[in-house]
Amino acid sequence: MPMDSEQNGTVSGFRTLLAKVLQDNVMRVTILIVALCCMLAIPGLNFIGKSRQSEAQVAANELPVALHQLERELGYSGFIHNFKNMIMRPDEGRYYQAAVTDYDNALKTLNQIEAMGRTIGRSFDFTALRDTLATYRDNLDVAQRAAANGRSIAQVDALVRISDDDATMNLQSLHDEVRTALRDWLDKDLARSHLQLAGLSVMFFAIAAVLMLVVMISYLGKRERERESQELHSRLASLGQLTSGVAHDVNNLLATIYYAVDLTLGEKIPDTSRRFLNSAQRAIERGQDLTSRLLSFARPQPGNATTLMVSEIFQNVRELALPNLGDKINLRISEERPGLTVHCDQSQLENAILNMVLNSRDALEMSGTGQNIVLHARLHGPDFVVEDGKATTTVHPARVNEASGAPRMLAANDPTACVLVSVIDDGPGMSDEVRKRALEPFFTTKAAHSGTGLGLSIVYGFAQSAGGDVQIISSPGKGTSIQLLLPRGVEKSHHDALEVTRNLAPGKGRRVLFAEDEAGLRELLGVTLQQMGYDVLAAENGQAALDLMAKGEEFDLLLSDIVMPGKIDGYELARRVREQRPDVPVLYLTGHAGPVLDKNIAVKAPVLRKPCPPDRLSEAIAAALSPASAPSVC
Repeated sequence: MPMDSEQNGTVSGFRTLLAKVLQDNVMRVTILIVALCCMLAIPGLNFIGKSRQSEAQVAANELPVALHQLERELGYSGFIHNFKNMIMRPDEGRYYQAAVTDYDNALKTLNQIEAMGRTIGRSFDFTALRDTLATYRDNLDVAQRAAANGRSIAQVDALVRISDDDATMNLQSLHDEVRTALRDWLDKDLARSHLQLAGLSVMFFAIAAVLMLVVMISYLGKRERERESQELHSRLASLGQLTSGVAHDVNNLLATIYYAVDLTLGEKIPDTSRRFLNSAQRAIERGQDLTSRLLSFARPQPGNATTLMVSEIFQNVRELALPNLGDKINLRISEERPGLTVHCDQSQLENAILNMVLNSRDALEMSGTGQNIVLHARLHGPDFVVEDGKATTTVHPARVNEASGAPRMLAANDPTACVLVSVIDDGPGMSDEVRKRALEPFFTTKAAHSGTGLGLSIVYGFAQSAGGDVQIISSPGKGTSIQLLLPRGVEKSHHDALEVTRNLAPGKGRRVLFAEDEAGLRELLGVTLQQMGYDVLAAENGQAALDLMAKGEEFDLLLSDIVMPGKIDGYELARRVREQRPDVPVLYLTGHAGPVLDKNIAVKAPVLRKPCPPDRLSEAIAAALSPASAPSVC
């Protein structure tokens, strides 16, 4: 068993290593190029082999022709024929010259036959034939001189006569040797062809197997990455649901404590107790900010959008970021002009800018280049325009209707409708591929286990939920600018806010149907509404609220929690109420990270986050009841 485990571990480790290698795009391309080169090398080698084989084939084909030509040059129509005619007719000099020419041609043909033999891998021994031909050649000259000296034909013939048996045997031996060489070459050529075909088949099969292996492992690796990604998404979705559920309960508890503290502060109590309760109220608000930051990781949400001073936000982010930047990175704040405001949720905005700053910090530290990060804000139109000189890309943030409860956006034709908040660094910059994917969830360029890839995607989700957008301007070696486009806020003094609340607060003669499943919160918030002057009709859940309406109870506004037990949640309750009372205003109250209002929700209305301060709650209710005022998100 230990040996099997060790073998399985080795195989698994090799498979993991191979999968990691093949997951690398460069490595996969390299393997494919090598395989392609091998595929191209096979026909190249085959061509070279065939080229050599073709030479041998030509030689083998021409050997019989050359042998026949040699016989013609030596036979009775060639050298021997002219040799005998020269002896019998010494007065005719043409026979001597013809014999010499045939002799020279025969030697050339012998040389060609020897070369052809070497081409097919055989060395012929023509020594005996060459000696016989040399004897005939010498006798040719002897016969010519003897005839010139007046010898008779018989005397000349007797002087140079030799037996033809040697020449005949030499030619026969030549025939046999060439025939044997051709037969052996044909046998070897056939065997070589079979071996070459088998080798090519094996090489093609091996290359096909490698390519199939690459494709299979790439496919399996992709499937495994998709499975891991899906599993991670499922875990994060489950974590988000769990986080949202816990946040709902925590926010209900915070709201209960908040309204209890707020109602107590309205009573006559000692100054010491008032100071303690004010501290408790600030702690509750801090707890709400913490749950809001936590929920921003679960899913984007509108939050409690208010008018915020950009300079104050920058200072808060600076205090949070400085302990994490170290001594080598400088953080600087720059505003186009003082007094710039934005309209969004404060904790979500601070969290988004902090994520952008920490993202820039990581880029500077990982690359070892750059040391400056700048927080910059300026007025901007409602559209994005790339200003790096390379391209012009316009992004149009969604135009929203505040009456639907969606995030606030000012007039589209106002050149100062928005504020552009930028985090600019002088680091290494991003490539086009990284820049295009930087806002994707789980995309990160950091080493394994050192980043979640959620930072900029959370920024993008916040910008969309706030009615704005995000743009990244970056190129390698030129730093990065992450630009957050947000709706501009309308500055109002504290006195003006109190005056508006005072003018809107009177609720005499107005009744609010309030649905809330948390008993303590329902009681305390009911008392808060009564102190505002409203008559409160409280229901412990959605079905109870519908039952009250079925009994004929009249009311001027529906204020409902979203997540409640039973089949009737806040959205369904609003839908059924509107079916019977189309003119009744609706406000949602929730401590849950519920979805942003979209087209799937029948009744779109402002969402108030628990615990909503009494002055903001009063303003929202008064605005909803006022026919001349459109409701806005709190």
